[in-house]
Amino acid sequence: MKITGHSIGKIENQEIIKYRIAANSGTYIDILNYGGIITGIWVADFTGNFDNVVLNYDDLDSYINNPGYLGAIIGRHAGRIGMSQFKLKGDTYNLANNNGAHNLHGGVSGLDKKIWQVEQLHNGLKLTYLSPDMEEGFPGNIRFEVSYQLHEPRSE
Repeated sequence: MKITGHSIGKIENQEIIKYRIAANSGTYIDILNYGGIITGIWVADFTGNFDNVVLNYDDLDSYINNPGYLGAIIGRHAGRIGMSQFKLKGDTYNLANNNGAHNLHGGVSGLDKKIWQVEQLHNGLKLTYLSPDMEEGFPGNIRFEVSYQLHEPRSE
């Protein structure tokens, strides 16, 4: 197993790193610290040729715009919250509008737009992000952790 990373650009003076988790079998996964986006999963077909099985873009600018949320971690929620508003314990919370009058997948700057902290594991990556209270209008601090792991095939 080999894990590498290189800068593909900057957003607001922060490096955007593309990581690669590569198995000895030749399979590999490409992941950005921006949005936790999976840009590629390369696997062999029945003839042994490797191909990317993930819908992806060719450049960072497309991931920054990413209207289809390709490969991204979304949140704080998946789907739409009607009229960008909800009630919790008697309090009304007004959220950011990013889908007409509604909140889609966490808002204008949801988890798909955040730069995640990355820790290398022996077989992958652990990404973390702290969403502070009232970010995009959501109450409470939430610490998100997402792990991407690649396991070598078992020999038989």
